[in-house]
Amino acid sequence: MTHPATETGPAGGPPRRQLDGDRAATALLAVAGAMSLAYGAELAVDVLRPRPDETEPAIGLFSPLWPDLPRVVFWCVVASWVAAPTVWLVARLARRMAPDTPALRPSRYRLLVAVVLLLPFSVHPVVLMAEHVPALLRCVPTTAFALWAVHRMPRHRRMPGWLLLAAAGWGALVATGFAGALNLWFMNYGVAYLGDPADLVPAGTVTTGAFLHGAIVEELGKAAGVWLAFVLARRHVHGVVSGVVLGAAVGLGFNLTESVEYVSASGATGEFQYWMRQFVGLMAAHTAFTAVVGAGIGLARGTPNRARRWIIVGAGLFASAGGHFANNTIFAWYSTVRREWFTPGGPLDVLVVTPAVLVALQGPFVALYLATLWIARRAAAQGLAVELDRESRTGLPAVTPVEVPVLLDPATRLWMRVRTVRELGFAAYRQVRRVQAAQLELALGRLRVAHGDPDATVDVDVLRNRVLRLKQAWSDRSTVVRR
Repeated sequence: MTHPATETGPAGGPPRRQLDGDRAATALLAVAGAMSLAYGAELAVDVLRPRPDETEPAIGLFSPLWPDLPRVVFWCVVASWVAAPTVWLVARLARRMAPDTPALRPSRYRLLVAVVLLLPFSVHPVVLMAEHVPALLRCVPTTAFALWAVHRMPRHRRMPGWLLLAAAGWGALVATGFAGALNLWFMNYGVAYLGDPADLVPAGTVTTGAFLHGAIVEELGKAAGVWLAFVLARRHVHGVVSGVVLGAAVGLGFNLTESVEYVSASGATGEFQYWMRQFVGLMAAHTAFTAVVGAGIGLARGTPNRARRWIIVGAGLFASAGGHFANNTIFAWYSTVRREWFTPGGPLDVLVVTPAVLVALQGPFVALYLATLWIARRAAAQGLAVELDRESRTGLPAVTPVEVPVLLDPATRLWMRVRTVRELGFAAYRQVRRVQAAQLELALGRLRVAHGDPDATVDVDVLRNRVLRLKQAWSDRSTVVRR
């Protein structure tokens, strides 16, 4: 039986699906607005910078020293500032004239405004990939393999592949474009505020400031994607394990775009960047930093206390941005002193020394997110075991006592599916897989309700009925096969 809240929402209000859509659109609009506002703040800081040369343009990106693409992004952002309120006002007026039109619901035009504000940040990554297709094709296979490995990190219930690809897409197209645009602003005004504009080589203070600025805006852009996934896909994500997986996926997407940019360099430099970014450091660097942030967001989303949520998320961001900043700073120092120790670019440097430095700097973050994942998986398995046992004791056939150990052991589930393929074919395999996935989702729903998860919108009765329907369909199919 369906719970009334599922149909009409709380207190007989709008349907639950509509409430979730409104919440998701509002969250996406908030993130898009914050990103656009951050770009505007960087623009204001740039316009207010000291300008010893009166011929220097007020907006630094219009200097002939900069390429055309940053100016294209600038005009796209300005256009979005005009288009977004226009779309909002037109939609509001249209809704007043036709309030019952589904296409004019607030969630629809909030979503449209958010897309308008986010699109400019994807311009640079898209152009970069279009200009360097060979480098992109070289980086896609290794990134795809890493995403496959990340997708298999959860032991019992994996999130849909489309969600993982969406997270990687955010990292590749939105987070990189956002961070790149803001970093360009700092590269222009940083010298005016922190250094001497007459110096051709930026001073150490400017370089350090650029590393700190980049670490902060890049981690914030990636963390926004993880947070949005938790809000927009609450049914499929829960807890620390989901946070680690989503964070790693966003980081892999970010690393893909960044790799294309560096790998496209000519000669040995591009080959070295490909080796370091797509092999040695593929599961480190951005993947590791954002996985740590994701773990914090996943832990915070299950914490009822709002103040503790902010503390946990802040700690995750501080750790990732701090590690990112330290990594960039130490690597820059290493690049200047290694010439005194050995020949840069030689076999010893490429195969041993530089990978060892990367392991020393980023290895702790890889170990941290893997250890967090291991602990979270054990805790999730224990919780699922309790809820599966409780469900099996209800006397209802959704989960039987015989099925509990099978559901808790991934190897046993796999062997059961293999036997099903051999004896009954792939159609039966898919049916068994759907039944087991529904049973695990039922157990997870019970677990979220038992823990008082503030994001839980599940109805245990609905989940149980789904299992029963799938089991009945499997029983009917088995009867037909036996005949």
